[in-house]
Amino acid sequence: MKGECTVFSISKFTTTSGLGIADAQKLIETFRCPINPNVEKFLLQNAVDFSKKKQSITHLVCNDQAELLGYFSLAVKPIVFPAKRMSNTSKRKIERIGRYDLKTDSYTISAYLLAQLGKNYGIEPSKRIDGDDLLGWVFAIVRDVQAKVGGVVMFLECENNEQLKKFYETNGFSYFDTRRTNNTEGNELLQYYRFI
Repeated sequence: MKGECTVFSISKFTTTSGLGIADAQKLIETFRCPINPNVEKFLLQNAVDFSKKKQSITHLVCNDQAELLGYFSLAVKPIVFPAKRMSNTSKRKIERIGRYDLKTDSYTISAYLLAQLGKNYGIEPSKRIDGDDLLGWVFAIVRDVQAKVGGVVMFLECENNEQLKKFYETNGFSYFDTRRTNNTEGNELLQYYRFI
């Protein structure tokens, strides 16, 4: 990672910290992600509102020149793990915090959801953040929250894209299921989890 980074939670942009929501909006408007328009759309249209409602909290990663490098959104959500796709070691960890359903042979737990993750392609290439570094900030925030409230699992959903799959698997995530979306295209999202 080149230079120093600072992470700002959109929910913390208040006049008491010297930063207001208008400052966050200015940063957000510089974000571009042509490789995934949904990631761009979420930040530009939904992130502030979701953060205000506490549906998910978006974090902005900025360099030492106050340029937006990327962002991520986190939430806590229930997730269902099919037991047949889990190792015995994973089952033992999940059993401590989850509820087993004999009828469906699955575990339901609350977990940290990495709801969005995106790099800003609206800045010059030499300043862009590496995906591993951006994910490192995600882990830092989740571990901080984990130390205060507990929890052992984080998960995410992504498109069936070889590059994305390799990226998340290299960073310690394991595939556990596929979820069909409700949109008209009938897309499927791959679900990955990681113990933290």
